[in-house]
Amino acid sequence: RLWAGLRAAAAEAESVTSERGLRALVDRVQRLVRPRTTDPVTAVRSMAEAQGRSVEQLFARIKDQQWQLDKQSIQIQILQSKLGEGKHNLNVSPKWRSLLKRRVEESSPTQNSSKEPARPHKLPSDCDQVYLAGERANGVYRIQPGTALPFPAFCQMTAEGGWTVVQRRMDGTVNFDRLWQEYRNGFGNLNSEFWLGLEKVCAVTGQGDHILRIELQDWDNHTQHMDYPFHLGSEATHYTLSLGSAVSGSLRIAISPASGLRFSTRDQDHDLKLDSSCAQHLTGGWWFSSCGQANLNGRYFATRPRQRLERKQGIFWKPWKGRNYSLKATTMMIHPAKLSV
Repeated sequence: RLWAGLRAAAAEAESVTSERGLRALVDRVQRLVRPRTTDPVTAVRSMAEAQGRSVEQLFARIKDQQWQLDKQSIQIQILQSKLGEGKHNLNVSPKWRSLLKRRVEESSPTQNSSKEPARPHKLPSDCDQVYLAGERANGVYRIQPGTALPFPAFCQMTAEGGWTVVQRRMDGTVNFDRLWQEYRNGFGNLNSEFWLGLEKVCAVTGQGDHILRIELQDWDNHTQHMDYPFHLGSEATHYTLSLGSAVSGSLRIAISPASGLRFSTRDQDHDLKLDSSCAQHLTGGWWFSSCGQANLNGRYFATRPRQRLERKQGIFWKPWKGRNYSLKATTMMIHPAKLSV
């Protein structure tokens, strides 16, 4: 067909006598040749570009729909919060909308999912209040002591009531060699190893007198504990810890009960040793005296270290197991002093 067209074009060329006729002839030849010389790469590229534009348009529509769903979800959450607080007749101003959103986020499940006893208005102020509200299961609950912001805490339930757990070591999954700010605010996983945070402990104990219970476990699964009346100072005092006389238990004391000890970390040295930092030498934050009596926030050793320095850096309570024995598990927890123990 192509050759037939070319022959016809050649025949016509003999009769072309003007520039206009020649131009028409050239156009005809080009129309005959073009369909046979189309670049396949160009055709594929054009098709791919068209499909790419279609995919981009589809993603844009999906993104727009997702944005609409997120917007509706926030509006639903705000309406639910308004319904729960309806008795207070609150207006949804921008400031209130932000507060409601924060409340929704606080009540959402997290890594440390928490339980809350049904309370009409205010959250329980500590784990003892959780116990008095009818809860008997150990676990993470949301509490709000005094005017502090709500926070999750692990509650240990006993026959005496609910204990707010401050510290727990059990398997070495959490590194306790942290700086001041982390010990101030807390770290770890409330369902395993953690440090609640000195500011949170101050918020709980600021409501009245409290008892501190220290429980220790060795690698033969023997346990010892002791209950102390105690006072924890604010950050301005470097969280000075003062202990009273023991009220129960058989664990010998390893923290000075009289003058009190200030808290120290690697970046803030407040111990009683003048020529070195106990927190840097032993690792972990603690109420150090001269480095040698106790450190429940030291390194976790499942096997006895060979080097002497490492043995000194373990979790130890010298009056019970000696200076170089690293304990298997520890728990520090508090409850109101008015409870019988």
